Amino acid sequence: MRVQSKKPGKQRKALYNVKNNLRSAALNCALDESLRQQVGIRRLPLRKDDRVRVTSGEFKDIEGKVLKLNKNKRTITVEECVNEKKDGSSIYLPIAISRVRIVKLAEKKPDPWRQKIMDRRAKIWKEVTEVTGPKKAKQIEKETGVE
Repeated sequence: MRVQSKKPGKQRKALYNVKNNLRSAALNCALDESLRQQVGIRRLPLRKDDRVRVTSGEFKDIEGKVLKLNKNKRTITVEECVNEKKDGSSIYLPIAISRVRIVKLAEKKPDPWRQKIMDRRAKIWKEVTEVTGPKKAKQIEKETGVE
């Protein structure tokens, strides 16, 4: 049995030392309400060229395309989130993945791996909601970790 600590220091240490195969799970991002209804799932792994909306912070309510993902720091750079330096040049500021919502999926390259995830999660969500109802389904989702 694995024991999880509630101590913040141990939580941070676990995030910093996470293995690469588990690190990609931390790149899951919540979908916007309209996209959530359309696709039938709550979260998806972020990809380059997805359109996102920033939900909090300095750039709140700004929509833009994802230019770059940093797996180690769990941050992204968004096309519209730019800061000007004193010399006049501009720099993209990193934004935490938890502060954005996916508004539109990337259309350039259809990703079979991502489509497989979407199909699997949508199927599970549909089965659970038919049997238990939407409120109980959310509780089961939290317990099992399937999103």
